[in-house]
Amino acid sequence: MKVPRDTTANSVANSYPTVLQAPICSVRDLAHQIARVPLDYLTTSFLFLALPCLARLRGIPLNYDWKGFYIPYLIGVALHSIGFAAILHCIQYGFKSPMKYVLTPFLKRKGRLLFLILLFVESLWVLGLWKSLVIFLDFLTVLGYLEYLKVDRKSPVSSTLIPLIPVAYFSLGFILIASYNVLIGSARYFASYDGFFDAVDRLLLGGWSLVDLFGFLNSHLPLVAFKVLEKIYFFMFAQLGATMILLTIYDGPKRALRFVGTLTLAYQTATLIYFVLPSLGPFFLAHAKSHSLSPNLVTTQIQVGLINKLNALWSSKTQTNIGLDFYIAFPCMHLAQPLIVLWFLKSMKSVVRFLVAYDTLMVFAIVFLQWHYLADLFGGLAVAAAALIVHIRYSRVSSDSYDKFLHQTHD
Repeated sequence: MKVPRDTTANSVANSYPTVLQAPICSVRDLAHQIARVPLDYLTTSFLFLALPCLARLRGIPLNYDWKGFYIPYLIGVALHSIGFAAILHCIQYGFKSPMKYVLTPFLKRKGRLLFLILLFVESLWVLGLWKSLVIFLDFLTVLGYLEYLKVDRKSPVSSTLIPLIPVAYFSLGFILIASYNVLIGSARYFASYDGFFDAVDRLLLGGWSLVDLFGFLNSHLPLVAFKVLEKIYFFMFAQLGATMILLTIYDGPKRALRFVGTLTLAYQTATLIYFVLPSLGPFFLAHAKSHSLSPNLVTTQIQVGLINKLNALWSSKTQTNIGLDFYIAFPCMHLAQPLIVLWFLKSMKSVVRFLVAYDTLMVFAIVFLQWHYLADLFGGLAVAAAALIVHIRYSRVSSDSYDKFLHQTHD
């Protein structure tokens, strides 16, 4: 006589390994999903979550100078970036096609061209040459872009708003780094390692110091030379914005976000190094020796403002609001960021050649305007390399993990 099988027991026994394996599969899938998340998203989220707790611990209110700094700064960078993106596009692809889109609205109605000329002349009278050139270059760029979208039958709304995604991410990251600079400035003396980096420069320069060199340059170079260097130095931010615009238009917002993510990792790495090795730059030592630049330069006004602000922060351990609060000398982010730009635009050979020439001039501006020690430049090179290595590794890991995940799902 056959004994009937206990189907209930068998079903439980057969399902038992599956029950055990289900969490394992879920954990494995979760690991694949996490591996696909860019590291900068994780670190940025962590830093934003930790910021209120650390600010409360240090007694620093998270009040931001939106009206006095952030909004004017971001608008100014945007205005310079739009026109610079158009210039880089023309360098790579020529002026013929862009000029066709720019001139089409005026050729249809020639009265518009006369009105534009009159408006430009009035702008010269009110705003001056530089601001007028920037504004009208932006105007012509936007006009030509909208004409291109019209011919190509693309939505002007979505095509205009999509570039704002990486811009918004960069802006949030910039504000985050400024917040942590203030926190660090309240806990660590801001110029603890300026003497150390000055000594390193003396080794590199055979006994010379940049601070001593500044005294010689200030007495022999005309003011206009420093004003030109100033323009070159500050225009670096337009280089970042132009790269975001070009990458979004050519390669899509995902590529532009990876560019901003790489910049974000570089900034966060630099902030960590600043916490360990805080230094402000040779202008701090030059200020103490009365070797500062001319007070007529915007650079000098910013540098003196930073020294006064950091002295007040160090003595009171608090600050009423957060604005222009980027204090990092080592590593030099003014070099690290253009190097990252060159990597992401490496397929645009003509643009790369142009930017290499421009960035070479900017290295002289970085040093002669007393912002950084020579050692800072090597630090900037290392930080850029580290951020790009993480970006490349993430790109490979993300692609491999996604392929494996799809393979397991189909199996």
